[in-house]
This record gives sequence, C-alpha cells and structure tokens, in this order.
Amino acid sequence: MPTWEEMLSEAVRIPKELESVSARVLMIDRDLAKHYLGSNKSNYRKMSRSHVETITRDIKKGLWKFSNASIAFDRNGQLVDGQHRLLAIALSGITTPVLVVKGMPDESANNPSIDTGMRRRAHDHLKNNGTVNGREVASTVRKICGLLLENVDAFDRCVTDAAVVEIVSCNPDIERCVRKMMPVKRICPVSIAATWFWVAVQEDEHLAHQFADSFNGDRECTNLDASVKLREILMLEKASSRHLTMRRQLSLFFSAWERKKLNAQVKGLRELKQIKIPRFVRDRIIEMRKPRTELN
Repeated sequence: MPTWEEMLSEAVRIPKELESVSARVLMIDRDLAKHYLGSNKSNYRKMSRSHVETITRDIKKGLWKFSNASIAFDRNGQLVDGQHRLLAIALSGITTPVLVVKGMPDESANNPSIDTGMRRRAHDHLKNNGTVNGREVASTVRKICGLLLENVDAFDRCVTDAAVVEIVSCNPDIERCVRKMMPVKRICPVSIAATWFWVAVQEDEHLAHQFADSFNGDRECTNLDASVKLREILMLEKASSRHLTMRRQLSLFFSAWERKKLNAQVKGLRELKQIKIPRFVRDRIIEMRKPRTELN
C-alpha cells in the first residue's frame, strides 16, 4: 500500500485537469451558506423541499454529523454539489463544519457518476452498531413515533435515519419488542406487531406477554380469545391477497388488545376509528423524539 507521499510523487502524477482541485474543512454559518448558494446558477436539479427539511431538522437537533460528503465548486466558482445542505444550514442558522472542495473540472455538475452511490439506510447504521433485526427495528421506531400523527399512513416518513439511530440507542426495549414479535412475520409486518407490543407492555406487561404468546402460537387459547381471533383475521385477509393498510392492521391489534384487557370473548373485531394511546406512553414518545444532543 503506497504512502500518501508516494501517491503524490511523479510516478503517480495527478491528471493535469485535476491539479486545481483542493479541499479543506470550513465552518459554514448562515451568511456563508447564502453566499455559496449565490453560485448555484445553472443547477439542473430541482431543489427537494422535503430533503432540505430533513437535513435542517437533523442539524437543529444536533444529529447532523461531519462526514466526507463535500460541498463542491468548479474552477469557475459554480456550485457543483451541496445545494440542499447549504440551504439547510442557512435555514437552521447553526454553524456547521463541512468539507469544501474547490477547483473541480468544468461541467462537473453534469457528470453522470455524481450522486450514484448506494445510500446507507437507518437499518445499515443499526446493524453497524450491533442491532439485530435492524430493518424491523427501524420501521418499528418510525411507527411508534407515528402513533402521535393524525395521518398514520405517513408515519414511515416522520423520523430521519439519524433520529432512528439515536432513539434506538436510548430505548433498548424497542429492540426487545421486535425480537419478541419476530415469529409473526409470515402473518403481518413485524413492525406493526412490535409497535402494538411496545405500547401494550407498558400498560400491562404480564397480559401483553400472554397476548403475544397466544398470537404467536406459543400458548394455547380458546378460539374466542382476542389474540387468536386477531391471528385468524390477519391470516384470512393475507390469504385473500387483499391490500392491508398499516393503519388497518395496527387498528386491529389495538382493537383486540382492548378486548383482551376486558377479558372478553370475541367473535369478530372492528377497526378502531382512533387508536387510543395512554397519556404516559404518549409522553414517553414525545420525550423519546427529543435527542440528547438537541440544540437551542
């Protein structure tokens, strides 16, 4: 493996068109970000408002970390890459360290190789941190946080990847709930069942485990037990190839749970108009979404 000095030697001379390229770390504040955005005059990419909002939210909460992802300019001073990050910094008003590259070849913004790398998702970061079943855990976090939204169908977009990793590190019980409900993956999404179980175990841990065990088939119950009836309904609907919305499946879990708490036998389950979450659980979700590193 050649040393850095050897790579800069005559034997491996950098192509002439790249000799102008330089890079350094700069602390970019709101004013500098706006100044740089003034060089964004011929970008053919439309700005994504949702992406800017995501980055802005992470910066404000202290979740946006320094990385090798750079803001780049060509030899003419034209912004090549980084318009979303610059706008997010300007909107957040928080000075952020960024790797800035200058002197890129002309027309670098039109390079078809740019932005083609495979994105790391929340479950990739969780796996790197040692989390088992990272994909299901990440999805469960988003659904738990989405329980407070009026539009429950949007809950998979309500938490950024950085926030997911932060929440999992501070709330290890979420991973335990996912592990408990993994056997249901052939019946319904594990994240749906784990979201219900996370809420239920805080209401009545013993009864929640009884319900989960009978739903998973690990405990015998009568055919009129709420957990058995729920399993039967979900299996029938899955077999019919009907498109089951996440909202309906969650609603059926909580509907069965309400009957279970009353120790009532059931012949059928109705979808709830509104999922009722205990106040203390709602408060925990609100607190859970406040990162430890939140900035004022």
